[in-house]
Amino acid sequence: MTKESTLHLVLAVILFLLAVILKLLPMELMSYAEMLCPVLFFSILTGLLTNPVYGFLVGALAPLAGWLLRGTPVFLPDVVTEMVSCAGAGVMAGVFYRLFLFPFGAAVAALLTSRILLGLTKVIVCLSIRMSYKFTEFLEEAMVSVWPGILLSMVVIPLLCALFTKRGVMQTLHRKLDYNR
Repeated sequence: MTKESTLHLVLAVILFLLAVILKLLPMELMSYAEMLCPVLFFSILTGLLTNPVYGFLVGALAPLAGWLLRGTPVFLPDVVTEMVSCAGAGVMAGVFYRLFLFPFGAAVAALLTSRILLGLTKVIVCLSIRMSYKFTEFLEEAMVSVWPGILLSMVVIPLLCALFTKRGVMQTLHRKLDYNR
């Protein structure tokens, strides 16, 4: 393993653990934590800071680990849809950042991808288990109840990336990318 890939792995493990720890908050705080979308935030950040593969793994495995450790929410459809939407967000953040080197655009694209994947996956899973799922439920779940987390992600992630770029951290994490374009 190269120094860069080792650094990516360590960073991905740290971000994964942070996402799982936030999933294990006490039930009184859990509603506030879910409103801030911790797994989505950390999967996007992992995709930006490391690579799309680690973004996918953090997004897919953190909800599963939280469910295994806590036992809530219901696996079908809730955990599965969160796994798919967060994994897709991690991949899109990593891919778009590598293509355009624009963290705000990558974060917005990843957030939009995650919301679309959440709706599509929820519909497919609900149809397969013969459960009703209305469009108003989708709007509530995907947009209304999580707007603080989406807003926080759209502000904090690009600011972190700008700070990391200014300090040379992004160049250290991504030696192969051309930051002069």
